This record gives sequence, C-alpha cells and structure tokens, in this order.
Amino acid sequence: VMRPLLVAGALLVWQIVLGAITVKMDLSPTVVALHLATALAYFAAMLTVAVATFRPVGLRFPTAGGHDRLGSLLLMTALAVYALVITGAFVAATGTKAVCAGWPLCNGSPFPATSLQVVHMFHRYMAGGVGLLVIVAVASVFRQRPARRDLRPAAGALLALMDKRYERLQLHG
Repeated sequence: VMRPLLVAGALLVWQIVLGAITVKMDLSPTVVALHLATALAYFAAMLTVAVATFRPVGLRFPTAGGHDRLGSLLLMTALAVYALVITGAFVAATGTKAVCAGWPLCNGSPFPATSLQVVHMFHRYMAGGVGLLVIVAVASVFRQRPARRDLRPAAGALLALMDKRYERLQLHG
C-alpha cells in the first residue's frame, strides 16, 4: 500500500503544479494533455491503494520471460488505452477534431496535408489499433481456463464501453 500511496502523493503535487501552469498558459494543448495524463495516473495509483487495502493480493506484473502472456497483453492494452486518452485530449485541446472528414481517409486522402491533420489522423489510427488490441485482450480473457474467470465481468464491461463509444462516433460523425 505504501509504494502506490507515495507515488500518488508525488503525482498529486505534480498535478497541482500542472494545474497552475495550465491556467497560466491559457490551456496550452500540451499542458492540458499532461494534466490529464497525471490525473489518470493519480487515479490509477489511488485505485491500486484501495484494492490493496481492501483485498490484499500479491500484485504480479508480467515477467521478461513471458510466463504470463495474459498479464502482458492486459498491461499493454491498459497502457495503449491510456495513451489513446491522452492523444484524444491533445486533439481536443488543439481544436483538430474537425480537420479531417471521412474514415479511414482524411478529406479523401490517405496522407494528411497539414500538421493539424497529422495530429488528428495519428489519434484516429491509434484508436483503430487500440480497438483491435482491446478485442484481442477481451477474447483472450474469455478463452482462459476457469481459474481466470474473475476477469470476465471486467472484460465484458470493457467491450460494452468500446461498443458504446463506437455507436457515439457513428451518430455524431
């Protein structure tokens, strides 16, 4: 419990500093994205503290030898979703949400013409890759032996959330 709590404390101090910088710099897109990244990391640290406090378990991380393939896949998926959220915040803060029409092309071209279009398309292509990674991770969880059935509700919820996000994108362009 102490390590994630110390990490959370350091992240909180950094978050306060970034909050002040965000206000002073009139919401610079890079600072906005960093501010969100720190907030999400702080949330993850506090969630780790809560889980470790109420359900003490040995946290296992994937080993370099690849002994826990599911753990590696889930960790990679979580980090990819985290990166996707941060790039989304950057896209929103830079005002590039509407610079590319159509999918998978940007205004009919496979190559973005401006730097704003590059930012937008990078996020789009990243979203496609992360979406595929989420599907692979969820399928892997459901293929696990009975010992890992405890992950199935979370995997199902992740898939449902992804489906709702896709529906929202279809409705709002």
